[in-house]
Amino acid sequence: MLAVACKPGDFLVLDGMEVAFLRLDRRGSGRLGAQELRMGLLIGAAVDFPAITGLTAEALFSAIDWRSAGFITAADLAACRPDIWREFGAAALEVDEKVRALPWLALGGPRKA
Repeated sequence: MLAVACKPGDFLVLDGMEVAFLRLDRRGSGRLGAQELRMGLLIGAAVDFPAITGLTAEALFSAIDWRSAGFITAADLAACRPDIWREFGAAALEVDEKVRALPWLALGGPRKA
């Protein structure tokens, strides 16, 4: 079983993590519930998390939602194992790379945004 440790003092939002969160946040709301996390991992990121972690979406969500807010944000995701994000996360993105990573279709396309 995978241990997920999240602590309030570990807020370090890295560029690679922000893009990862965008892959999970299929609705583009900036917040994920347990089922949104499940679908984002399985479909948005193509990660078979039950096979990898042995956890249900609800158990994984509860481990990440250390504030008990009922949703998780990019900052909550960054607070989980920031050491791993620093070691394996992507290099800092340029502004144009961040703009290309946005979920434009959710906004009606880039021209409407």
